[in-house]
Parts: sequence; structure tokens; C-alpha cells
Amino acid sequence: MVKNSDDWKVYDVTVDGVSLVTTYRTTFAEEVNKGGIDGLIKSLVALNSAQAAPQRPGGAPRRQ
Repeated sequence: MVKNSDDWKVYDVTVDGVSLVTTYRTTFAEEVNKGGIDGLIKSLVALNSAQAAPQRPGGAPRRQ
């Protein structure tokens, strides 16, 4: 995704016939069906926080 002035542009990547946009659309729709838009946002925040956590050499997040 790229923000262009006031608009967002989405570029799709297809690998071995699998579309990244289609995959995320399906995943996001499942999250919205389970917990609404707020549930999707919570899920994305949690995922981003987990990925941003400092990593130890073994790959597990560091305990704080």
C-alpha cells in the first residue's frame, strides 16, 4: 500500500498464482465477521506489536 496525497494505492503481488490482496481480503473478512471492524483493528494492532517486539537470536520475543 502506498499513500498518494489523499488517496491510498494498493499494489497486488501474485506468487505461484496466489494473490496477496485476495488472501488478505479473505483473512480480513473473517476477522470482521468474528469481531466487527473493531475486532479487525485490535487483531492488526496485536499482530504489529508482536512483530515489532525486540527479538532474541533464537527468534522468540524478549521478555520485559
